[in-house]
Amino acid sequence: MNTIENPQVFVCVGYEQIYDDFNEVNPNDFLKNVPTVRALEFIVERQNKVIYSFSNLEEQKNFFYEMRCYIKTEEKCRIDSFLLRHDYPYFMDNQSCFLFYMLALQNNNKIDRELTIEDIQNIYKAYLYCSQIWTNNQLITSKEFSSLDEVSIRIDLPIVEFKMYKDFRPQLYKASRFFSFCNQHQLFKTFAEWFYKKHGVSNCVDYISRLFCFYESTFQNKYIHIPVEYSTQIPFFDQFAINIEECAEIWDRKNFNFLRNHFLYKIEVDTYLVLNINLLVDKLYQGLIFDFWNIVKENGGQNLKGEVIKGFDDFKSILGEEFSEPELLYDIMNKSFTSDAVKIEGRIMKANGIIGEPDYYARIDNSIFIFEYKDYILSDKVKMSKDYSEIKTAILNKICKDDGKNKKGGGQLLYNIDRIVNHNLLDKFDDFSKGEAIIYPILVINDKSFSAMGINYVFIQEFSNLLKTKYAHLKANIALPIIIELDTLFSLMTRLHTGIIKFENIVKSYLEVYKQPQTAMMPFSTFVYDYYPLEKYTKEEIDYMFDKMLQLIKEHD
Repeated sequence: MNTIENPQVFVCVGYEQIYDDFNEVNPNDFLKNVPTVRALEFIVERQNKVIYSFSNLEEQKNFFYEMRCYIKTEEKCRIDSFLLRHDYPYFMDNQSCFLFYMLALQNNNKIDRELTIEDIQNIYKAYLYCSQIWTNNQLITSKEFSSLDEVSIRIDLPIVEFKMYKDFRPQLYKASRFFSFCNQHQLFKTFAEWFYKKHGVSNCVDYISRLFCFYESTFQNKYIHIPVEYSTQIPFFDQFAINIEECAEIWDRKNFNFLRNHFLYKIEVDTYLVLNINLLVDKLYQGLIFDFWNIVKENGGQNLKGEVIKGFDDFKSILGEEFSEPELLYDIMNKSFTSDAVKIEGRIMKANGIIGEPDYYARIDNSIFIFEYKDYILSDKVKMSKDYSEIKTAILNKICKDDGKNKKGGGQLLYNIDRIVNHNLLDKFDDFSKGEAIIYPILVINDKSFSAMGINYVFIQEFSNLLKTKYAHLKANIALPIIIELDTLFSLMTRLHTGIIKFENIVKSYLEVYKQPQTAMMPFSTFVYDYYPLEKYTKEEIDYMFDKMLQLIKEHD
């Protein structure tokens, strides 16, 4: 692994760095007379230059240089001053773009002409205003926080989902596993039929292929044209198109959820502008699950007991028990660890009478990995809260808790480590020298929110506190716990399988990073992204990872 360097801190430019009238201007005035299509196109084109690498310093600086060509001398001086003060200036980001789209859509017009210099000046002002809005929301003064973990979590939690681009590969993997599961499951097979009917597709391959082909087209074009021979698919994509009549208050309400489901701006009957490719990728799996639930709710879907599924949490609970753990976690784990590893799935333990079992167990020589899997979602209310006590409590209630009645995450890990070490929980499955073993507690999560900076830090602190207060009797070599995103495990899967990298080495390296003050807040997902980047797949790797997708294609060919 490369030497750990101090993290680069990018500084985002806002309206107040260039202009003095932030509190006096009405942002709606900036775009009122600017052609909406051209304004959207202008920002989308620039966003797409960095959407796969927002940390591209050269391209970010180019945005500043380009803006200088359209503004007054005094404003140019302010830009130059900003660039001189900051080694890592930041211009374009997803959050500012989302706000800009809302502002433009609320002020939609049918003006049809090329942009003038004044138009471009106003677009820049509108964009910088949007940038200022979200940076002000993120602003935390020294009086407002008492620790580095607080400022890290409060700054990163609201933006972590779109801080980097969304890799379509884990989404495609999860979608293929999900639909394959639906085909075999008594309950979800019916739900899937409702889903196909609602979206006007014949089957899962039809749904995935339409989205994926559309996604692939965005690599070369910001406008996506549906060829005549595929014109019957236009109603499918229209489901994701923006209805301007629904945008009258989108800026006033900062209604981001509308953009999640409507990210295509329709230019012609058969032509769309994709506002943000990440929102399209979401529809492969993450957003698909929410769509799925809405359709189940509309149709009065019932559980296996014949009871109406009342809410999303109930639906998610069924999904976690029936699908997420057995079909995602087990598959990734079994494909990752090589044949020389001892591997035990939670369902095998349960079938052998073990209650409250770990979700997955693996041992490689003297390294033992205990996995607990949580398919939880952090609410927007928590993510956007200004009350750190509320944020921290909500997080720990989901990932590290043992109040004597309920155990969650870290509490469950400690409970099972104690049973393995002191009560011979898994002796009939695995014979090893407990005195020589190093035990690595791993919490696997599905929601990227738990990969925000600082969350693994507070997880470790609370885990250590529980270890001291409730498990002081536990005499074992227990490493610090780690939160690992399921998508991150997926990105490591084939390389772990082939032995190119070793899981224990990655975990040990990350824990060394945690011990260094300058990187103690770094999440495991960022560590892997920086030091174990995912390369292009070979055909053999694709066959290995996407076996269910290939099977679905054959079934519906």
